[in-house]
Amino acid sequence: MKRGCKVTTIDIKKGATIRWNLEKGLPPSIKNKKFDYVVAGEILEHIVSLDRLLRDISLVTDTIISYLFQIFLSLRNRLFALFEKDLVYSSFPSEDENRHVNDFSIFRLKCFLKKYNFRIVKILTNGIVFGRFIFHAFLPSLGDILIVKAKK
Repeated sequence: MKRGCKVTTIDIKKGATIRWNLEKGLPPSIKNKKFDYVVAGEILEHIVSLDRLLRDISLVTDTIISYLFQIFLSLRNRLFALFEKDLVYSSFPSEDENRHVNDFSIFRLKCFLKKYNFRIVKILTNGIVFGRFIFHAFLPSLGDILIVKAKK
């Protein structure tokens, strides 16, 4: 990020530039603006109306950077992710607002982004986490956390 950039933050909690519930998409006050980047830091997993939010994001930027968790729960799901198949397990919305309602593999994320003319240009991962140990993942599809850059 360049020095002197103007940063607009959106969050449901106090302290953000704009307080807003992203379940409603982006706030009307910024829908007509253009941004160099939209950074979604562990947001997409918590949004039930993901299509609405991604549609709005696609109107204000050509580049998305997202930090998100892949949910595997089993060796079977890791193998599915390796071959870009959809996961066997997926989350369902619950009353716990902090719970993930969307599970992502690279395959599933590509499908969502493609609907809005984004393509993934870079993927990084932290590796595979087992307890207190992190093993380097040579293939991002096997990592627990993804950092994804997508462009139109």
